[in-house]
Amino acid sequence: MTGPEGEARSVWKAPPPEALPGPAATLEEIIRFVRLADPTEHFRAQWGDEYQDNARAVWARCAEAYRTGAAQPVDPDELMLCLAHDLVIAPYLAVPESAQLPFLRWLIDGMRGR
Repeated sequence: MTGPEGEARSVWKAPPPEALPGPAATLEEIIRFVRLADPTEHFRAQWGDEYQDNARAVWARCAEAYRTGAAQPVDPDELMLCLAHDLVIAPYLAVPESAQLPFLRWLIDGMRGR
C-alpha cells in the first residue's frame, strides 16, 4: 500500500482480543506475542521523525496511569505500542520482572477493553 506521494505506508492490524496473552501470561509469553504483533513500524511510518518522542509520551502516560490506578489513557493500538516499547526499554529501567509483569498485564487488559 502506498501513501499520497507514492511512499510505502505501513499496514498493521491490532490483534483480536482472543489472540492476546492470558491474564496470567509469563514474560516469555508476552515477549513472544509482541514479536508477532509489534506495531512499531506502523507508528514509525505514521509519526515519522516524531516517533521517538511520541512513543516515549505514550509510554509515560500509560506508566503514570498505572502508578495512579487510573484507566488506560490511550486506545488499544497505542497500548500495544506501549507494550512493545516497555519491552525495549525495560533492561535500562532495572525494574524486576515481578514489578514489570503487572504493568504489562494491565496494558493487555486495556487492549481487551476491560
